[in-house]
Amino acid sequence: MYEVKNGKKRVKTKNFLPGYIIIEANLDEQIRGFISKSPSILNMVGSKGIKGEKLQPIALKPGEVKRINSILNEESQNERVDLRLSVGDPVKVISGPFNNFNGNVLEINNEKMKVKVMVSIFGRKTPIELEFTQIEKEK
Repeated sequence: MYEVKNGKKRVKTKNFLPGYIIIEANLDEQIRGFISKSPSILNMVGSKGIKGEKLQPIALKPGEVKRINSILNEESQNERVDLRLSVGDPVKVISGPFNNFNGNVLEINNEKMKVKVMVSIFGRKTPIELEFTQIEKEK
């Protein structure tokens, strides 16, 4: 993801499933022991074991794996900007022909990574469409 701070675009990594590790393996006792003895591993996701028996992890369904892969592939191809905005937030234009103009957010289009901002030009309120990288949230 890209994050815009102080008018500069920075690359930022964002975890897809924080706290989870997805492993493709033929689960035998040796691999199960290796995984459970690894540092910071608390447990495996699965059905609760009966007393004295080990927890049986549940495998992801092929449809779930396909969905996760498609989301990861889609996100890697698209440039995403991490900009926490909502309608009505005050913003400042930091680049382009409307540089240094201030306004309020009217509309947010995350798919196109554009935002519509109401600015005052020559005393008249005018909506302009800008890219996420052209604005920053005012404090």
